[in-house]
Amino acid sequence: MVWVNLLPWRERWLASQRRRWLKGLLLPLMLPGVIALAGMLQHQFNALKAIENQAWRQSQTQLKHALARRAALQRLIRSEQATLERLERRHRRLMGWQQLMNTLDARLPPGLWLTAISGDAQAVIFTGRCTQVEESTLFRSALQSAGLFDRLTITHLKRAAGGSLDFTLTGRWAEAGRDD
Repeated sequence: MVWVNLLPWRERWLASQRRRWLKGLLLPLMLPGVIALAGMLQHQFNALKAIENQAWRQSQTQLKHALARRAALQRLIRSEQATLERLERRHRRLMGWQQLMNTLDARLPPGLWLTAISGDAQAVIFTGRCTQVEESTLFRSALQSAGLFDRLTITHLKRAAGGSLDFTLTGRWAEAGRDD
């Protein structure tokens, strides 16, 4: 009789049966674990995505607030600059009046006296009396040499009772745009 060694064939067959049995047993046992692991990974991914979205929304909100604050600060700066410019114009105008008073104090002819000074941002009107026409002309020349006015004109000159002369002198400020 011929002896056939079936041991290698049988061992291969038994090994394949064991693999099939292990696959059949382990696959159903591993599948819930894999599904649970995939679920946990998906949950962590969703949590990270939610944190990222929340951080994105928060940064967008902060950016909107920062832009709104920047716009408000720019409006405030423009407002303050306009106020500063207005105050500087007012200061220049008041300094013009101060310089006018100093000029009047230093250069007012002795035979001339002023009865009224009125003015606005554009012009000044001097009303006064003098004893001679030359005094009003001298007064006009003194004001013109001070450089405060572009144009000075004697708009009224009339002999009053008692021999004195009433005059009105109108001057336009040298600096344009004195609107404060």
